[in-house]
Amino acid sequence: MRLRFLLLACVTITAFSCKKSNEQAPPAAPPASEGTVEALLKLTGDIKTSESPLGKKAPGTTVFAKTLTDSTIYYVIVRKDNKSVYIGVFNQADSIKLKLPTAGTVTVEAAAYKKGSGTGLFYRWYDGRQAYSSPIYGGDAVNPTGYVTNQMDTIRYVYGYVFRADSLRYRSMFVPEDSTRATNTLHPEMDAYLGSTTFAASAAPDVVNLFMKRHTFGVQYSTQNFTSGRLIADYSNYMPTRYLTPADTTRQFLYTAEEFKERDSLLNDAVTVKLKWEKPDGAIVALGEKKIYFKRNILTKINVTIPPSGSAAFTPSITETDWTGSETVGF
Repeated sequence: MRLRFLLLACVTITAFSCKKSNEQAPPAAPPASEGTVEALLKLTGDIKTSESPLGKKAPGTTVFAKTLTDSTIYYVIVRKDNKSVYIGVFNQADSIKLKLPTAGTVTVEAAAYKKGSGTGLFYRWYDGRQAYSSPIYGGDAVNPTGYVTNQMDTIRYVYGYVFRADSLRYRSMFVPEDSTRATNTLHPEMDAYLGSTTFAASAAPDVVNLFMKRHTFGVQYSTQNFTSGRLIADYSNYMPTRYLTPADTTRQFLYTAEEFKERDSLLNDAVTVKLKWEKPDGAIVALGEKKIYFKRNILTKINVTIPPSGSAAFTPSITETDWTGSETVGF
């Protein structure tokens, strides 16, 4: 009987010890949070990344400014498994350092916007910082959030859509005669480049080489008998109406096109160009119109003959000549 009691006591003590040991076991350690690695972004392809003078900031923090419109703006987005996680707005191309997730599938997308022949990409000054509106970081003209910080930041706001860097339609540009206002058309007057690459986070390189494709077409006018008045080029609201004097006919004008993401020649967004001549006395003479299928990275020359003074019978001649060569057009 005594031996039976001792065995029962030993079993009870052992069971209690095991229970107590289990209660005191530390909880399982939480999984380590996902980290990031840093990589340098190098832009290649059609783009040339020589920097323009940055100028000086205009006084005040909430006023419009045009002194930095010559700068090239680089808009960069990093996505993990098609979800945007890091974003940055830069004006220095040689020091873009990316934040890359260490797991999943990574996509790096970038856009470069150059002033070109236009008035510059529209921005405002907020809290002493240069800030752009939508679609750069999802802000608007009143409350822009696309600040130039020259670094990648974690996306702080969610607007119900995937942040993208490849939108080219209706980009806000400064109004030429009024630097307090913005204007936009289907084909903004600027020089734009887009690029995207995808790779596994486990194979992330130290330097991400991103091929940038130019999404720009050029327009130039060649005229005969144009010595006075103005030539009016109406682009059917696809681009701002252009008013040219005889001294402007050697200029080259640059425009972007969203459709170049699908093909190298405009089809759906082809432009009907309507030309008029405004005489020195203000009278308007219609010269004709032509639908032009502008081509990517091509300078299209439009040849125009102004009718002789007093001539009533005149058949306009409007043709286009594609400029091609062995290297990228330097517009």
